Amino acid sequence: MPQVPFGTADDPLYANVALASGATKLQNSGGTIINPATEDTLLDVLAALGGVSGVAQDTYDEQLAVVPAVPTEVVQYTVPAGKYLVVGAVMASSTNRAEFEVLVNGAVIAKKRMSLTEFNTDFSFPQGVKVTAGQVVKLVGTNSGAGNCDMNGTIHARLITI
Repeated sequence: MPQVPFGTADDPLYANVALASGATKLQNSGGTIINPATEDTLLDVLAALGGVSGVAQDTYDEQLAVVPAVPTEVVQYTVPAGKYLVVGAVMASSTNRAEFEVLVNGAVIAKKRMSLTEFNTDFSFPQGVKVTAGQVVKLVGTNSGAGNCDMNGTIHARLITI
Protein backbone atom coordinates (compact mmCIF):
# COMPACT_ATOMS: atom_id res chain seq x y z
CA MET A 1 0.00 0.00 0.00
CA PRO A 2 1.34 3.48 -0.79
CA GLN A 3 2.04 5.71 2.21
CA VAL A 4 1.23 9.42 2.46
CA PRO A 5 1.95 11.88 5.28
CA PHE A 6 -0.88 12.35 7.78
CA GLY A 7 -3.08 15.36 7.03
CA THR A 8 -1.72 16.18 3.53
CA ALA A 9 -3.79 16.93 0.43
CA ASP A 10 -3.20 13.31 -0.67
CA ASP A 11 -4.84 12.08 2.50
CA PRO A 12 -8.42 13.36 2.77
CA LEU A 13 -9.82 12.57 6.21
CA TYR A 14 -13.34 11.39 5.61
CA ALA A 15 -15.65 9.65 8.06
CA ASN A 16 -14.51 6.32 6.61
CA VAL A 17 -11.00 6.45 8.08
CA ALA A 18 -10.55 3.07 9.75
CA LEU A 19 -8.15 1.09 11.87
CA ALA A 20 -6.63 -1.48 9.49
CA SER A 21 -6.64 -5.16 10.45
CA GLY A 22 -6.83 -4.50 14.20
CA ALA A 23 -3.29 -3.08 14.13
CA THR A 24 -2.30 0.48 14.87
CA LYS A 25 -2.35 1.48 11.20
CA LEU A 26 -4.78 4.06 9.89
CA GLN A 27 -5.93 3.84 6.31
CA ASN A 28 -8.32 5.85 4.18
CA SER A 29 -11.11 4.37 2.07
CA GLY A 30 -8.66 3.70 -0.78
CA GLY A 31 -6.50 1.51 1.43
CA THR A 32 -3.70 4.10 1.68
CA ILE A 33 -1.88 3.92 5.02
CA ILE A 34 -1.82 7.22 6.93
CA ASN A 35 1.35 8.01 8.91
CA PRO A 36 2.15 8.42 11.72
CA ALA A 37 -0.23 5.63 12.68
CA THR A 38 -0.37 5.40 16.45
CA GLU A 39 -3.23 4.94 18.88
CA ASP A 40 -2.89 8.63 19.81
CA THR A 41 -3.30 9.54 16.12
CA LEU A 42 -6.44 7.41 16.04
CA LEU A 43 -7.82 9.34 19.03
CA ASP A 44 -7.10 12.64 17.21
CA VAL A 45 -8.88 11.39 14.08
CA LEU A 46 -11.88 10.16 16.07
CA ALA A 47 -12.10 13.50 17.88
CA ALA A 48 -11.99 15.34 14.52
CA LEU A 49 -14.76 13.11 13.18
CA GLY A 50 -17.10 13.93 16.02
CA GLY A 51 -15.99 12.02 19.05
CA VAL A 52 -14.49 8.91 20.52
CA SER A 53 -16.46 5.69 20.40
CA GLY A 54 -16.90 3.39 23.35
CA VAL A 55 -19.18 3.41 26.36
CA ALA A 56 -19.68 6.40 28.65
CA GLN A 57 -17.85 5.82 31.93
CA ASP A 58 -18.76 8.57 34.37
CA THR A 59 -17.48 7.98 37.89
CA TYR A 60 -18.64 10.11 40.85
CA ASP A 61 -17.66 10.11 44.51
CA GLU A 62 -17.59 12.45 47.48
CA GLN A 63 -15.56 12.82 50.65
CA LEU A 64 -17.08 14.37 53.76
CA ALA A 65 -15.35 16.29 56.57
CA VAL A 66 -12.01 16.61 54.74
CA VAL A 67 -9.45 18.05 57.16
CA PRO A 68 -7.26 21.01 56.10
CA ALA A 69 -3.86 20.57 54.42
CA VAL A 70 -4.17 16.79 53.84
CA PRO A 71 -4.29 15.58 50.19
CA THR A 72 -7.45 13.45 49.91
CA GLU A 73 -8.49 11.13 47.10
CA VAL A 74 -11.92 12.35 45.98
CA VAL A 75 -12.69 9.94 43.12
CA GLN A 76 -10.72 7.35 41.17
CA TYR A 77 -11.16 4.80 38.38
CA THR A 78 -8.95 1.82 37.49
CA VAL A 79 -9.09 0.77 33.84
CA PRO A 80 -9.99 -2.94 33.48
CA ALA A 81 -7.95 -5.42 31.43
CA GLY A 82 -8.62 -5.44 27.69
CA LYS A 83 -9.79 -1.83 27.66
CA TYR A 84 -8.55 1.73 27.73
CA LEU A 85 -10.16 4.93 28.94
CA VAL A 86 -10.27 8.31 27.20
CA VAL A 87 -10.81 11.02 29.81
CA GLY A 88 -12.60 14.08 28.43
CA ALA A 89 -13.17 16.07 31.63
CA VAL A 90 -12.96 15.96 35.40
CA MET A 91 -15.22 18.08 37.59
CA ALA A 92 -14.46 19.07 41.18
CA SER A 93 -16.30 20.89 43.94
CA SER A 94 -15.59 21.83 47.54
CA THR A 95 -17.43 23.62 50.35
CA ASN A 96 -14.19 25.50 51.12
CA ARG A 97 -11.14 26.82 49.30
CA ALA A 98 -9.17 23.90 47.87
CA GLU A 99 -6.52 22.77 45.43
CA PHE A 100 -7.34 19.90 43.05
CA GLU A 101 -5.05 17.67 40.97
CA VAL A 102 -5.84 15.12 38.28
CA LEU A 103 -3.39 12.21 38.30
CA VAL A 104 -2.80 9.31 35.94
CA ASN A 105 -0.83 6.49 37.56
CA GLY A 106 0.47 8.89 40.20
CA ALA A 107 1.67 11.58 37.78
CA VAL A 108 -0.05 14.98 37.98
CA ILE A 109 -1.48 15.95 34.58
CA ALA A 110 -3.48 19.03 35.68
CA LYS A 111 -3.87 21.24 38.76
CA LYS A 112 -6.25 24.04 39.79
CA ARG A 113 -6.91 26.15 42.87
CA MET A 114 -10.33 27.35 44.00
CA SER A 115 -10.93 31.04 44.53
CA LEU A 116 -12.50 32.67 47.58
CA THR A 117 -15.84 32.97 45.77
CA GLU A 118 -15.93 29.95 43.42
CA PHE A 119 -15.84 26.46 44.89
CA ASN A 120 -16.39 24.55 41.61
CA THR A 121 -13.92 23.84 38.84
CA ASP A 122 -13.48 21.52 35.92
CA PHE A 123 -10.58 20.17 33.93
CA SER A 124 -11.25 19.86 30.20
CA PHE A 125 -9.21 17.60 27.92
CA PRO A 126 -10.55 18.28 24.39
CA GLN A 127 -8.21 15.74 22.74
CA GLY A 128 -8.80 13.21 25.52
CA VAL A 129 -6.30 11.70 27.93
CA LYS A 130 -5.67 8.02 27.23
CA VAL A 131 -5.41 5.80 30.30
CA THR A 132 -4.46 2.18 29.56
CA ALA A 133 -5.50 -1.09 31.22
CA GLY A 134 -4.39 -1.34 34.84
CA GLN A 135 -3.70 2.39 35.15
CA VAL A 136 -5.58 4.61 37.59
CA VAL A 137 -7.00 8.09 36.98
CA LYS A 138 -7.88 10.02 40.12
CA LEU A 139 -8.88 13.41 41.47
CA VAL A 140 -7.07 14.49 44.64
CA GLY A 141 -8.16 17.53 46.64
CA THR A 142 -6.42 19.44 49.41
CA ASN A 143 -8.56 21.59 51.70
CA SER A 144 -6.97 25.07 51.90
CA GLY A 145 -9.43 26.46 54.44
CA ALA A 146 -9.31 26.68 58.21
CA GLY A 147 -12.00 24.07 58.95
CA ASN A 148 -13.22 20.78 57.53
CA CYS A 149 -15.01 20.71 54.18
CA ASP A 150 -16.85 18.35 51.83
CA MET A 151 -15.49 17.56 48.35
CA ASN A 152 -16.94 15.77 45.36
CA GLY A 153 -15.78 14.96 41.87
CA THR A 154 -16.73 13.29 38.61
CA ILE A 155 -14.50 11.73 35.97
CA HIS A 156 -16.18 11.94 32.53
CA ALA A 157 -14.67 9.42 30.10
CA ARG A 158 -15.26 6.82 27.39
CA LEU A 159 -14.32 3.18 28.02
CA ILE A 160 -13.07 1.46 24.86
CA THR A 161 -12.58 -2.28 24.30
CA ILE A 162 -9.29 -3.13 22.63
